[in-house]
Amino acid sequence: MHKNGKGGMRYTSVPYELFARVFRANICARSRTAGGISDISTSKGKKPLVKSGKELEEQVRQNTEQLIDAVWKNPPSRSMDAANVRMLMELWYDIANIGLQDTQQYQKEQEELRLEAECLGKITGQPHRINSRYRVWDVSYTTLCIKPVRLEVVMDWFYAELYRFIDYASADICSQEFLLAFADLIIDGEVHPWMDGCGRIATAAVMWLSLLRGNYALPVFDSRNVHFNSIHDLQAHKAYYFSCFVYPVL
Repeated sequence: MHKNGKGGMRYTSVPYELFARVFRANICARSRTAGGISDISTSKGKKPLVKSGKELEEQVRQNTEQLIDAVWKNPPSRSMDAANVRMLMELWYDIANIGLQDTQQYQKEQEELRLEAECLGKITGQPHRINSRYRVWDVSYTTLCIKPVRLEVVMDWFYAELYRFIDYASADICSQEFLLAFADLIIDGEVHPWMDGCGRIATAAVMWLSLLRGNYALPVFDSRNVHFNSIHDLQAHKAYYFSCFVYPVL
């Protein structure tokens, strides 16, 4: 038993202080936003955040502390379903982006997407929904290149798959490195759904998944370049995550 950051008790082999320290280090290693950089160069249609430089860096620091607590307080379990996983990740998005976005700046694009989704739903017979947390632009740096209008359909699949793999990992059917690599690859590598903060939310996801079992390790990320070198290849990313396990929890 260990106390959590707010004084409560929960079962885990990892002390809160260590979990928080590794979480912070991983955010810093991976996120350009955490370093005060609002980079829109790789995404045509993406607009700058409302803060930059030291002001952005400080806001991300504050948001990260809230994010750490939110992840710690709600560890994964076999009793969760896909809806629970979705709810948690959307909460993480909201926390990670406090004070960073103008919520009205994509209003026109979102309305156009809703009309497109309605038309596509009539053609395919499959409902298409638009989530205001998701990007409204195309991405060219992924293999799948999921269109914005398709993001909710794909994320429905992802949440269901992740829930299934949580169940498998709980039963020792799949490994921790596979579980973490899958979540990271989909969130930040291939679907890249969020308006901003995909890397920070993917980091929250892998830290969260590392609380699933008492014998799991905490992943400590390598440099940003090394981390992203394998993010489009599940087997290579699985091997990368195995190399990140420097603190085995026994």
